[in-house]
Amino acid sequence: MSGFRNILVGVDLTARGGEVCWDASAQSALQHARWLARESGARLTFLSVLSPTGDAAERPWRLTPSFTAAPSQHTVETPARRALANMVRQAQDEGIEPGAVLVPGKPAIEIMRQVLRDAHDLVVVGTHDPKGLRRILLGSTARRLLHDCPCPVWVSKQGQDTAPRRILVGSDLSQLSETAVRLGLSIGHLAQAHTHILDVVAFPLDRLWSPSPADPEVKSYHGRLRAETEQALRRQVRQNGRAMNSTVSVHVADSDGLPDHALRQFIDDHHIDLLVLGTAARHGLSALLVGNTAERLLPEVPCSVVVVKPAGFVCPAELATV
Repeated sequence: MSGFRNILVGVDLTARGGEVCWDASAQSALQHARWLARESGARLTFLSVLSPTGDAAERPWRLTPSFTAAPSQHTVETPARRALANMVRQAQDEGIEPGAVLVPGKPAIEIMRQVLRDAHDLVVVGTHDPKGLRRILLGSTARRLLHDCPCPVWVSKQGQDTAPRRILVGSDLSQLSETAVRLGLSIGHLAQAHTHILDVVAFPLDRLWSPSPADPEVKSYHGRLRAETEQALRRQVRQNGRAMNSTVSVHVADSDGLPDHALRQFIDDHHIDLLVLGTAARHGLSALLVGNTAERLLPEVPCSVVVVKPAGFVCPAELATV
């Protein structure tokens, strides 16, 4: 079992000619969310956020499984209700306990408010992967959620199989990575996927001098640290209730500063479908200029990304008012 019991999926509905539709990124998020809810026996809530400049019902408007979308004077709200009602019916047909919420506002903020209102334990969203300066200055809904959402966030990429077949978990052997490893192994078990655990190691003694890689003592030091790291990763797997077998493997890669390059290379080499990482949110100028590994990698990798927060993480104060 994945451990998820109350999943929220953000649905980006676009109004066109009196009707609403969703693009491929939203469709991918819906497919992943329905699969995970179905396989783990979780409740699934569909959330759509209407533009704050458009017409909208009182916040929040909820759709129960037995509700039929009622006529409304709001031209955007009416087709949005109808689309959510169809999603609820489809989920019911798949044996999922569904619900739906329609709310005006800004997507990232309203998703986090919904998480706080109903104690969701996973958010699933799609992403358009904005590039360049716009990404750095404005970000996207997915990146904002990676940074501030209190529960794990699954950012679904287009073109991925509904059930991941090859999962990569980034571990630095910290308490936070323990949570990421546990989650990655659980999803891997649920999907019958191959789960890879990777630690990108640095060699702290190298900073004290500038050793030659050919130096026998340097080779011995590097080899010893790699072996110790691999043993620690194996213990991490066993402590999370999984035996080392053909569906779980551990790996150690050398760091060249940030772990990003090694993670990207591993994803490309092993055709990874899902990357699982822990992240500690940054704030202020460091968040704008540096971000964290998950945020930096999100637009750079072809696979979906799941991010977990440290124990006790709290949303920014202005988002906590619901």
